[in-house]
Amino acid sequence: MSFLYPRVVAIHRPGQEPGIGLQPYSGLGTTPGTASLQEQVIASGIPANIDPRGLGRVKGLGLLPADAPGPGQWRITLPAGAVADGAIKDRDILIDDLGYRYLISQSIPTPLSYDLVAIRLET
Repeated sequence: MSFLYPRVVAIHRPGQEPGIGLQPYSGLGTTPGTASLQEQVIASGIPANIDPRGLGRVKGLGLLPADAPGPGQWRITLPAGAVADGAIKDRDILIDDLGYRYLISQSIPTPLSYDLVAIRLET
């Protein structure tokens, strides 16, 4: 951990359900109760910076009165060389040191950092 990367994260890849034919909905392995048995750890102990970006849920669009609007997207920055280029794929799961889970929608390796765009999963 450092001033630029104050958080620690792990990257998991959801497993695929075995079987053919009609299968129950798996929810992309995004819920911690069902996913942890099927997830493969890609990397762990990675320093990171996590910042909210973009608009979140807006009141009045079918949400319950107690639902709080929040950031819809999160920008997660990893230091260059923390993971190999291409190791993180779209739809991988990032878990931070506070236990929040994020679904990665874009992974962008750059010469100075590894930038991720994600949404925070809620259970």
